[in-house]
Amino acid sequence: MDALGPHHPRLAALQTVACVLAATAAAGPRCVNTRAVVLTLGAAPSNTSTVRTWVRRPPDATWTAADTTTVAAHSLRYDAPADGLFEFFVVVTNAAGASSPAPTESSTPQLSVLVDTAAPLVQVHRADWAQLKELRMLKIDLSVIEENLGDDGLRVFYRFAGESHWRDGGVASLEKGTIVWRPPLEPSRVSAVRIAATDLAGNRSFGDVPLPAVAPAGHDASERPRTATTLPVNLRLPDEFAAAHAVARAKPRKPKAVGKSAYLRNLGRQYLQQGRLELAIARFTGALGQSPDDPNLLVELANLHFRSNHPGQAKTYFARAAELAPQDTRALEGLALVALGEQRFDEARTHLQRLLEADPHATKYELFLGDVEHRLGRREDAIRAWRSVADKADDLDLRRRARERLRMFDHRTP
Repeated sequence: MDALGPHHPRLAALQTVACVLAATAAAGPRCVNTRAVVLTLGAAPSNTSTVRTWVRRPPDATWTAADTTTVAAHSLRYDAPADGLFEFFVVVTNAAGASSPAPTESSTPQLSVLVDTAAPLVQVHRADWAQLKELRMLKIDLSVIEENLGDDGLRVFYRFAGESHWRDGGVASLEKGTIVWRPPLEPSRVSAVRIAATDLAGNRSFGDVPLPAVAPAGHDASERPRTATTLPVNLRLPDEFAAAHAVARAKPRKPKAVGKSAYLRNLGRQYLQQGRLELAIARFTGALGQSPDDPNLLVELANLHFRSNHPGQAKTYFARAAELAPQDTRALEGLALVALGEQRFDEARTHLQRLLEADPHATKYELFLGDVEHRLGRREDAIRAWRSVADKADDLDLRRRARERLRMFDHRTP
């Protein structure tokens, strides 16, 4: 093979894809929020060059010819059929030959592009003030549905009374379903708070925080019972808040004349009221050993594991309860929530559809189904579900949340 001089036409063909190879090795997949993917070549092919492009969608290892359009001297456009990961391989051929052979299944892609046109979904469930020494902290329970959220993808914005503009409160860290934010200056001056979620492709959405009144010093309202319409998330606070949740740990009294299973269950409930989840789980597990086919006990134990951030155990017990009592909506709801928390959206969709078959008027499940359809890219199905909730839900909070989604994602909604 002849040596290639600096102006050899075959070298020019090789340079055409050089920047693609370098970018892939250095940065990994590029995230874009459009399905019109533009591939920028390192050098413009000459008039006598031909450019062939292949594409594949992992985990499929088979390359297929990509239908591209030249949009500039250095650029090709590929219209992706859906959101997801796409890998590309480009070969430029001129009189001196091809820049590389056609790709095989083992070929390394020259460029990987993650197409993500769906904005994150932010569901704020509740917020409470907590006291840490001399500091007032706002504890926000929320769920974020987004596979491609960056490390700094959540930010807090706030404003003071009388202001119309939002102030940047900094990057927020989501730990086990909770953000703990320290407001600037005096918390009583903060009139509104919202959470912004931005994914790696640049899509952004917001969740407004229902701001509670500032509690007296030393008071923590986080133990207020949650409403039935909120999506359960893990309630555990960071260690530094343990003192705010200190409770009397009197030894539970043994009930008279009850069976062992009932006694252990009652003991577990007393520990649960004290916030001692691990002890509650141990007692409920013991009760289950005495009554292994009790669906009510299985659901209670599954909920404890879910609150303790043990999704695998929670799923096992919810699934067993659903086998024993197929029409028990609590077990199906638990399975749906576990799947949502682990972003297994197809599985969550199946459980939510079963819930709606069992109770067609349960609009909270329809709201969650719309969220899942949105994440699966079924935009019209999502809008249909949200609009149904906005039109017929008796719960005003569910209506508000559905309308927020419609305003964000349905251009027909004013």
